[in-house]
Amino acid sequence: MEKPIPLESDLVERYRGAFTGCAVGDALGMPFEGRPIPKDLTAKDLLQEYRSMPGWPTGQYSDDTMLTLALARSIAKHKGVAGGHVIAEFAELWRTGTIVGAGQATSDAVARYLYQHTPWDQCGAPLGNAGNGAAMRAAPIGLWYYDDLEAITPVAVEAGEVTHHDPRAIAAAIAVALLIAHILRSKGLDAGSTLSDIAERVEKIDTGFCDHLLRLTDWMDEPEEEAVKRIIGTGQFGPWKGSWEGKITAYSVPTVLISFYSFFKYQDDFGGAVSRAILTGGDVDTTGAITGALSGALLGFEKIPRHLREGLLDAGKIDEAAVSFYEARFRKY
Repeated sequence: MEKPIPLESDLVERYRGAFTGCAVGDALGMPFEGRPIPKDLTAKDLLQEYRSMPGWPTGQYSDDTMLTLALARSIAKHKGVAGGHVIAEFAELWRTGTIVGAGQATSDAVARYLYQHTPWDQCGAPLGNAGNGAAMRAAPIGLWYYDDLEAITPVAVEAGEVTHHDPRAIAAAIAVALLIAHILRSKGLDAGSTLSDIAERVEKIDTGFCDHLLRLTDWMDEPEEEAVKRIIGTGQFGPWKGSWEGKITAYSVPTVLISFYSFFKYQDDFGGAVSRAILTGGDVDTTGAITGALSGALLGFEKIPRHLREGLLDAGKIDEAAVSFYEARFRKY
């Protein structure tokens, strides 16, 4: 006998908030990805409306949201994470030409799957590519497994290795999924204790990522400008410098750190959290998407500004996807 679906629970609002928050943060950040943030752009200005982009409708979101939704569809269909099904769901976005702004590592993984018929667990980028592609789409893992923290690491590894094999990329994805789970288990979080728990759980995957999370606990108490500089500095080396200098790179470590920092600094304010992430500059569709998912999962759908919810491309479909995912989650027993 199926377990009844608690539609009156505030959990459904938080699932809706996570899905829509991800897309809203993505769409707000997408026009500024890799581009200079205007010095006079304030949080109020950023949140006032979606910026138009040549060739795209207003409220357009990118691969961050598309892959998050694809992972959610795979999990719902197969009642959990199954790597082969995950990459097949991703591949549909490329096969149909609907993917927008895809990262190189994920595109290459899908190409290996589609055209070389490589097994799913061999498609991912090798060690050395620690981009943020696995982390940006990890929210559905935390939503599905929120009541079983021990289950999150192995399934996040499997979902991440579809496109990335570097332990830093995998640790980042685990961390995002774990924070989403912690959020659903509480109505308010202490940054120190939550980050310590997540750090302890990712340590066996990558000790360096664990250390960064523990440093973030200390940086939370510093002046905001100094903390942001420290976070930016974690990505300023080798291939992660260049045109990204002084901004958040596509490297998984600073991406997750600024998203976590923005979330914890503005726990009661969706707009404050998302604007903090985006105004830092750099890979801001991704930092906006992760931060938006985190904040939406905590505050719920209705706390996302109404004009941003309604102005989002495919707003109704994204909300329907959230409710369907929620219903599938509570039918899994």
